Amino acid sequence: MNTPMQTLQNISLGVILHVVLLLATVPRILRIKRNASVAIAWLLFVFLTPVVGTMAFWSIGDPSLRRSIRRVIHGPPLHRVMSPYARQEIGSPRLQRILRRLHETPTTTGNRVDFFTDAGVFFRRLEDDLRAARHEICFQFYIFRDDKYGRRFARILCAQARRGVDVYFLYDAIGSKKLPDSFLRRLRKSGVHCHPFLPFLPLRRRFQINFRNHRKLVIIDRQVAYTGGVNVGREYAGEDPQIGPWFDAQLRVAGPAVPQLLDEFAADWVFASETSRSPFDAEPAWLREPCGAISADPAQRGAVQTVSSGPDQPINRMHSMMFEVITSARRRLWIASPYLVPDEAMNAALLNAAYAGVDVRILMQGDHPDQWIPWLAANYFAAPLIEAGVRVYRYQRGMMHAKMVLADDDFATVGSANLDVRSLALNFELNMVLYSQHEIGEVEALFRSAFTQSRELGEEFVQRKWYRRLHENFCRLFAPVL
Repeated sequence: MNTPMQTLQNISLGVILHVVLLLATVPRILRIKRNASVAIAWLLFVFLTPVVGTMAFWSIGDPSLRRSIRRVIHGPPLHRVMSPYARQEIGSPRLQRILRRLHETPTTTGNRVDFFTDAGVFFRRLEDDLRAARHEICFQFYIFRDDKYGRRFARILCAQARRGVDVYFLYDAIGSKKLPDSFLRRLRKSGVHCHPFLPFLPLRRRFQINFRNHRKLVIIDRQVAYTGGVNVGREYAGEDPQIGPWFDAQLRVAGPAVPQLLDEFAADWVFASETSRSPFDAEPAWLREPCGAISADPAQRGAVQTVSSGPDQPINRMHSMMFEVITSARRRLWIASPYLVPDEAMNAALLNAAYAGVDVRILMQGDHPDQWIPWLAANYFAAPLIEAGVRVYRYQRGMMHAKMVLADDDFATVGSANLDVRSLALNFELNMVLYSQHEIGEVEALFRSAFTQSRELGEEFVQRKWYRRLHENFCRLFAPVL
């Protein structure tokens, strides 16, 4: 039984701890939370439950990385694209000015872009390119499963490393948290360089679990690159009976855009490996012929631009690009995003586009989602959009996982970014913007095919039961971290 003096000492220690936690956290909340309601919510959480609230804030509530990390990730580009392939006048002049001010890479012309919506076909093409590699493989995924597909790729990477190919394997520490240590040991034993992105390491002051590298990127001999929305696992090949067929969007790029994609991988690798020097030389001895133009007419084919984003950026490029595209659309705006959880600015922009008479369509995943909370939150946001005139579709054939945007007749983008708060504020994302008529026509065809396999939500959805709306309203409260 505690004596009165011991009880007083315990209370004093608790008060001191409370004060220390508040002094460490409250100034940070006031400094970084620009939205007053969000700041008030975090302050109440921290004041009422100082230990739990402080731990939650420092692990998921701080939306920006430390400046020292930002400097590492934003190192100088390794491969500046020189004329005649670098072009600034293609696409919307206003959008190009915005991206230039945010230090985005220029548009390149003369690229060859191939589309994949079936992960099984994509995996087979990727395997062929990996086996043909002679010098270097850069391999990065958010989710990499230890299943038949993951093991198949691992065997190829190991075999190539043993042949003397430099193989770099980068995976997200949370997205690929189920990768066993034995799997990684086999890769390293064969000579594959492996690193996780942002593992949770409290002893090294890495508390953040909210910042994830959602990019999917493979670069082979600096000649060919793959990027888009597909991860490595049997469900992406449509072999999970609980999910069914999988509709996604993945790109194979060959041409002058490949060095820009290597810059993105190199920046992530330098940060994850905690090295001061990149292993990717600007001009390695084996690179006899840097990527040149494959097609000549940028208006018809091959004009693309790399847009990357992440919490290391003072102003998120992906958010700025998406906002500009939504607000500047005049005729049509078609969006495919399995997770529709927009912030206030994006939501208002979508509503205004619909009010202005733009043909706004949103393609979402179907009635059997892979994650229920984002799906319910998306329903909350979908209802007022439908009332404003937005046409919202639910994909019915299986899982709709593609991340695509088509605006008017001169802009399309395919990549890893969803139209949700997580992608546009918290994740490291990577998209390819397409400006030529051939690629824009390909994206339009993908949309039209998906619409025919979808069910449009109408008045019956808007008038759904009150208890469903209550659940959805509750789930949308988690929008900032979904």
